[in-house]
Amino acid sequence: MITILAGPVCKDGYAWWRVNFNGTEGWTADGKGNDYWIVPSGSVSSSGSTNSNPVASCTYQGLFVREWNTNQSDLGCPKSSLVSTLGTSQPFDGGVMVWRQDTHQVYVILNDGRWNVYVEHWTNDNQLTCSGPYISRGFGDAYCTHPEVQVVLGGAHSSERTGSRIVIQSFDGGVILNIAQVGTEVLKNSAVSAF
Repeated sequence: MITILAGPVCKDGYAWWRVNFNGTEGWTADGKGNDYWIVPSGSVSSSGSTNSNPVASCTYQGLFVREWNTNQSDLGCPKSSLVSTLGTSQPFDGGVMVWRQDTHQVYVILNDGRWNVYVEHWTNDNQLTCSGPYISRGFGDAYCTHPEVQVVLGGAHSSERTGSRIVIQSFDGGVILNIAQVGTEVLKNSAVSAF
């Protein structure tokens, strides 16, 4: 059994983990494509059979350690390195929209913890198919293109808050993100909703 000490660090197309194996520490990739060399271990019974519902065995010492410690059973192990990119947010009656530049994704995060993510396709040439106070640009694209988002979010409180950095990390069971004026959000896969 190996112990994960840090990571993952994505480099050269691999996810690298700092590990300890029988007292020797070093870095190893977790696999290539769908061929995994490192997999979470299950608990082993006295009969030697592996538990059919293995629990991820990993440690995490990143930026979101407090949130991960609280939600480890739901989040599992990190799937990616910490990403910092340009982002914006916009508050609504029922929650908030958060945009990340690197993937052009809009996270719709509701006040009750439900969430979903949409890819925005907005350009300066786009005409929005709906209107309302503060409805514009990429958030307007996600808001107008998905009527269910309009229903659950309600009206916008203000225009989008530009010029922020979003810090985000993916885990087996969800995402943790942080952006100014929103704070840190733990988005569990169990709370993904089609609204």
